[in-house]
Amino acid sequence: MVCREMNGYVAPSMDQMQIPEDVSGRTGFTPVQPEEQQIPDQEAQNLKETLGSGETGEGCHFPQRSIRIIRCCRRISSPYTDRFMPTHRT
Repeated sequence: MVCREMNGYVAPSMDQMQIPEDVSGRTGFTPVQPEEQQIPDQEAQNLKETLGSGETGEGCHFPQRSIRIIRCCRRISSPYTDRFMPTHRT
């Protein structure tokens, strides 16, 4: 038995629902096929040197109000960060 009531809302049963045929069966999910390939170590090293580490945020300047908000968020979340730390490096 499935509970269909939540906060006063009662979901209609499936036989009461009328779904237009042009959207029936569409979930919005589009399957993706992975394209994996192994590259030689030398090429990987060249890519690492060429691409670098990306943006680090160095040299960015934020308004004082933004800095206060960020510090506040860090203080609030600090007791919880250990729960979300990875158990091992990937």
